[in-house]
Amino acid sequence: MKDKKIGFYLCLLLGYLGIHKYYERQIKQGILYTLTAGLFLIGWIVDCITLYKVAFKMSAEEVIERDRILLEKAKEKELLKGQRRSQAKERAMLKREQYKQDFLAEKNRVAQMKKEKIAFCPKCHSTSLTYVNKRLSIGRAVVGDIVAGVPGAILGGLSSKKGKVKCLNCGHSWKL
Repeated sequence: MKDKKIGFYLCLLLGYLGIHKYYERQIKQGILYTLTAGLFLIGWIVDCITLYKVAFKMSAEEVIERDRILLEKAKEKELLKGQRRSQAKERAMLKREQYKQDFLAEKNRVAQMKKEKIAFCPKCHSTSLTYVNKRLSIGRAVVGDIVAGVPGAILGGLSSKKGKVKCLNCGHSWKL
């Protein structure tokens, strides 16, 4: 801030609107003070006391030392933000690499099952499957009765082509 006394008087008269924050070039805090009436007047009172001490009670050396400490804290905060960002990027890269490895392993597993002609679910690639036959075939029962009598009718009725395969792992079902 150029002049601490001007900052104090701005805070005292218009601090609840955040004018002193704009003067200090702390635009985000100024907007916050403007929208919240100086953070519900509590922030305004604290700022008035702080700026009074800085403007009238502290010597020039103390003010310079205070500003230097605040600047160091701000630089340290920025450094920590940069470190956190780089750590987040590293975690994201590791996740992507793990995803690629898992995808390739699953792809190789599916290729091996196809090669060995093992039935698997197209959705989750599980081999825990069951065949569900819910319907009886009346047409096949009639034809079976005509061709082979009662045993043919029973076999024809039970051998419907409308069965489905159901995955016991994910519940997905599909026709063969």
